Amino acid sequence: MTCDEFTTLLDQWAGRALAVRVVSEGGDLLTVFHAKLGARSVAKQPAILWPLLPFAPGARSPRAETPGIYLHPELFQEARLHVDATILDFRQSGVKTSLRRL
Repeated sequence: MTCDEFTTLLDQWAGRALAVRVVSEGGDLLTVFHAKLGARSVAKQPAILWPLLPFAPGARSPRAETPGIYLHPELFQEARLHVDATILDFRQSGVKTSLRRL
């Protein structure tokens, strides 16, 4: 899957609940969390941002960094949709992120 195909698919997933997993280059699980995927934003250019929204209103501190899926097209390496089409993996700068629709 190309970077453009990945972007298009993630746009289609906006509004859905996701499980997000971050995995090291060696395959070690680093982070897992659940959130609702927001619509694509241009707020963090040159990165492409899909904000991750908390399930509980007001759960985020106004001083915190914007949680989200940050895609750096120049660092994009690969992406693939699993056979069941609910899991999308992508790699940038050697870090793998898996997104699973809940």
